[in-house]
Amino acid sequence: IQGTGFKGQLVAPNKLSAIRYRDAFKDISRVSVELLISAPDDREGEEDAFEESNDKVKAFYNAMMDKYGNQEKYEKAIISSFKKQDEPEIIIVVDKLLTGFDAPRNQVLYLTRNLKEHTLLQAIARVNRLYPGKDYGYIIDYYGNLENLDDALHTYAGLEEYDPEELIGTLTNIAKEIEKLPQAHSELWDIFKEVMNKYDEPAYEELLSDEAKRHSFYDKLSAYLRILKLALSSLEFNNNTPEKQIEKYKKDAAFFLALRVSVKRRYMEETDHRDYEAQVQKLIDKHITSDGEVLKITDLVNIFDKEERQAELEKLTGKAAKADHIASRTLKAISIKWYDDPVESKRLSELIKKTIEDYHQQRINEAEYLAKAKDFE
Repeated sequence: IQGTGFKGQLVAPNKLSAIRYRDAFKDISRVSVELLISAPDDREGEEDAFEESNDKVKAFYNAMMDKYGNQEKYEKAIISSFKKQDEPEIIIVVDKLLTGFDAPRNQVLYLTRNLKEHTLLQAIARVNRLYPGKDYGYIIDYYGNLENLDDALHTYAGLEEYDPEELIGTLTNIAKEIEKLPQAHSELWDIFKEVMNKYDEPAYEELLSDEAKRHSFYDKLSAYLRILKLALSSLEFNNNTPEKQIEKYKKDAAFFLALRVSVKRRYMEETDHRDYEAQVQKLIDKHITSDGEVLKITDLVNIFDKEERQAELEKLTGKAAKADHIASRTLKAISIKWYDDPVESKRLSELIKKTIEDYHQQRINEAEYLAKAKDFE
């Protein structure tokens, strides 16, 4: 979850264990954590052999009361930070926040205690809330709660308000998702089946001059990258998949990520993929290349700023790529200024579109295309 904008929730078996988890995370200093517990009672720590356990829980809780004033303010502050701020990245709980808690950015649930029936389903639901860039949550079950899932579903189904649709896809083994990787990989390449020379990189860009194909490419690439990220985090996948195939998946991911950057720049694309950028960047940095900056989508350019336009143009190679970029940004500028002179805007827009068509129909060459595009601008 680090660097992705998402959060995690760790469910501890008791308050003393929760404090120990917190202390361990603090010692490691690799992830930010907060602990939220209810007030201790005289029986706290009985399950632990050490006499000081009760004192440790009370000492922590008293420190929280000194800091926040009362239980309500303590809970409100921790929950608000978890929901709205970058930190904490992980919140540790025992029985708090397992039900009636809505934090869509909460993507990972770490279970280290027994949960049953309604509580188990509610806990799973915590990480299944939809959020931009989040297709599903992850359950890391250290205790073995999945054995209780069938019982939980059976009990839930007995309620009058039971809706079968609510339980569809409640839990899926990540292996089932990873099985989709070959198909996602194939569907991505299938977009470019018309490209005869697979080493002709400009041909890929020109094929994506069609807006519908570009959007299909973006969608299928996002799907492929999300499954690949999941697969590369799986020990089973790494152990059972030939190294040559894994490298092929990584190499193709790097190629298509670079293509995405080039295409967006070439056609002045404004499609917003910021919801997925953090997760994609983590995949790049961890598994694909240390030079992740190369694969980042370019920031939006002010088309009315000559210096910005020129700087962006210089990042492109090839006359056709530069011509497409100039033509695309000129069309965009015309659309913005359309009502200043609708007649002239329509005339110029049609001329540019005809010129683009002439190039793709090979009625003019790259040099002529670039010259005309510059004239229009």
